[in-house]
Amino acid sequence: MPSELTASIALGETCPALEVVTVERDAAQELAATRAQDVAGLAAEIDARESAGAAQAAYVQELAAQAVAQADALRVELVAARAEVERVSAAAQAAELAARDATIERQALQAALDRQLDKYTELKAVVGRLKPAAR
Repeated sequence: MPSELTASIALGETCPALEVVTVERDAAQELAATRAQDVAGLAAEIDARESAGAAQAAYVQELAAQAVAQADALRVELVAARAEVERVSAAAQAAELAARDATIERQALQAALDRQLDKYTELKAVVGRLKPAAR
């Protein structure tokens, strides 16, 4: 009987300890499940943020490509505008030279006309002096 009593006492002491260990194990399992859910939630959030970041990066790359295309188009327009400015400047310079040449030509013609008028006046005076003598 003493061994039955010893076993009964040992079993009586072991049951509450086993219950404590079982409760602690269950609490640890619940905590582990909660932490696993937290980790899964964080992983999903990280995945969502990575996807959003990738989409945003693609959008930024698209905007950059559009900006490069616009810059190229503006560069082409700028080259054309510079060529037009050079053409107009050359035409204005040619017109200025033509106007200066015309002014010089007009002045030369005016001087020639003035000389011819002077000769005419002299000849008229000579003819005027000769007419009274011829009468």
